[in-house]
Amino acid sequence: MALSHIGIDIGGTFTDIVAYDEERGEFTYLKLSSSVNPEESVISGLEQIRSAGREPDVLFHSTTVATNALLERKGWPKVGLIMTSGFRDVLEIGRQNRPELYNLRTERPKPIVPRYLRYTIDEKCTRGRIEKGVDEAEIAVIAQQMKTEGVEIACISLMNSYSNPSNEHAARRLLRKHIDVPVICSSDIDPLPKEFERTSTSAVNALLYPIVSTYLSRLRGLIGSRFGAIPIYIMQSDGGATTINGAIEKPISIIESGPASGVVSALYLGNLLGKRNLLTFDMGGTTAKAGIIQNGAVEYSHEFEAAGKTHSGRAVRGSGYPVRFPFIDLAETSSGGGSIAWIDAGNALRVGPVSAGSQPGPACYGRGGTEPTITDANLVTGRLEETSLLSGRMRISRSMAEEAIRRNIADRLSIGTVEGGMGIIAIAANQMAKVMRIVSVERGYDPRRFELVAFGGAGPLHAVDVAQSLGIGSIIVPSSPGLFSAYGLITVDLKREYRKALMKTAADMDGASLAEGFREIEEKALETAESEGWNRKAVSFLRSVSAQYSSQGWELTIPVRMSGRKGSEKMDMDGITSDFHSRHRQVYGYASPSDPVNIVSLNLTSLISLAKPKHSSLRKGGVSPSSAALKEERSVYFTGMERKSRVFVKERLAAGNIIRGPAVIEQYDSTTLVPPGWKALIDRWGDIMLRGKA
Repeated sequence: MALSHIGIDIGGTFTDIVAYDEERGEFTYLKLSSSVNPEESVISGLEQIRSAGREPDVLFHSTTVATNALLERKGWPKVGLIMTSGFRDVLEIGRQNRPELYNLRTERPKPIVPRYLRYTIDEKCTRGRIEKGVDEAEIAVIAQQMKTEGVEIACISLMNSYSNPSNEHAARRLLRKHIDVPVICSSDIDPLPKEFERTSTSAVNALLYPIVSTYLSRLRGLIGSRFGAIPIYIMQSDGGATTINGAIEKPISIIESGPASGVVSALYLGNLLGKRNLLTFDMGGTTAKAGIIQNGAVEYSHEFEAAGKTHSGRAVRGSGYPVRFPFIDLAETSSGGGSIAWIDAGNALRVGPVSAGSQPGPACYGRGGTEPTITDANLVTGRLEETSLLSGRMRISRSMAEEAIRRNIADRLSIGTVEGGMGIIAIAANQMAKVMRIVSVERGYDPRRFELVAFGGAGPLHAVDVAQSLGIGSIIVPSSPGLFSAYGLITVDLKREYRKALMKTAADMDGASLAEGFREIEEKALETAESEGWNRKAVSFLRSVSAQYSSQGWELTIPVRMSGRKGSEKMDMDGITSDFHSRHRQVYGYASPSDPVNIVSLNLTSLISLAKPKHSSLRKGGVSPSSAALKEERSVYFTGMERKSRVFVKERLAAGNIIRGPAVIEQYDSTTLVPPGWKALIDRWGDIMLRGKA
């Protein structure tokens, strides 16, 4: 039986699985409905891959366990938080961000740790110097109170611990003498200034620790009992993978685990095709997500609000729990294939945010759903057909879709069923175009300079509508778009993030001292890699600094390079400040070169490269597809018109085939729409290149 690298991406509607046989260079693809219990989806998928003749030898997994735990706000473990005297209410006070500025009745999210579980101790650290240590008697009293309240995990976040963690570590050591619970220190999770953000990040990490560790430990046990002790890697929010132990230690790193894999996959495809400027459009069953790749690099943010609200794709400040950890910068809207269309109080057609999910799913699934969704709209407009999904293995009902749209939308608006379906599609496309603008126009990038990578089960159906609204005339649909995020999992590298507070003015530093600061962090990263069984030579590093003008409260991340022989390296401080001014001008529209620049922190990313899949070329064909590739002709509705359209089976197309719209290309995991005026070229790897007038 062939050994395979396996990527499993669990979404709200489907679980996507890609298995790659490294020896033979062969892929196996599988799509199945997601289970309520995610570990069941993983085991079921692995069993089906095994039955197909693929034995897992390494598993890559993206999970929504952390995200769901925060969103559902139930079943949370009791977290006890120890803080410095006088700062008990830091979590409650927070910042002046308000989710609804003019709503007098708006409610901010309840603190992760309620006040009765927040404790204080009399200690003091000033400018990195411990002026007052930790009193064991105080810790003993707190430990007893925690026992009485049934605290399941403790978190310690003391003032200024980012500059000297000694008091936090001492408090942890003493606490463990009196109570047997996991103890987390903020200096180990987020060793940076700003007590609110550091405490919030650490509290979220503590909250997720028991939830994520329970799930991953159970998953490791189940896989071990059935498939042996294979390596298991978990996708992180920053686009890298970590070990199960790494994810358990820092569960905040996997909050945005699922969405990251699609952008990583697009980056890998872009490198394969020689494309450096890409906008990513990932439309699945529940949401649509947008990301950007500029000059061959992914855009990152270093803080986000977990479980926060969004408005028109933008995160609403003050609506969630601040977490400081690098994550791929994405914008999201509730326009997935299962998003429900409805009529609001003003008799206007709306789409989302509620999704039908996989159970009961869209009305056309025939599983009890009665409300119309985007998938139903695609079915009644001819863009999908009853045998379109999973190559006909998953039948859907046009009559059920028509009934749902007629009863809930068309009759209420006094329009036809097809017109109702086209209205749903138009609104969804508009919402998706908005989030594409957020990651491009609002970040200072012209979307017309980019190509759109459309994936997810529903992405290729709506790609042209979205691209045209942005002025984009070139679209890449990957060879297996509906499984593209799962494919991305097997292209990742192992990644760990390290940060060290500095708080010095660039003018007061020299390149040698900055390099020495990085070497200290690098040694810690190398020791971690060795503890996980890796040779030090396998580790490479990416370095950056977080910098700000001295009068600012927020930072920008600036990549830096180290030069010179090992042991005597140095960095170009003038180059760092110059790059900061340029980046500040790009982001904010101005720069102030006469103002001093502060280096807030040193940031280090350690990378361990893993084996990547290799692709064999698709068989070559002529310009015209073979007659065997033509499935049928059917009426398809486009904006303002109905056209007779040819329907092709993607698996029967060859490299070099050109299909002119109007046409539909169906395959196991997705469907691609080629409107009039557009054409589709099948490249040597099996990708669909859509070209048309923007």
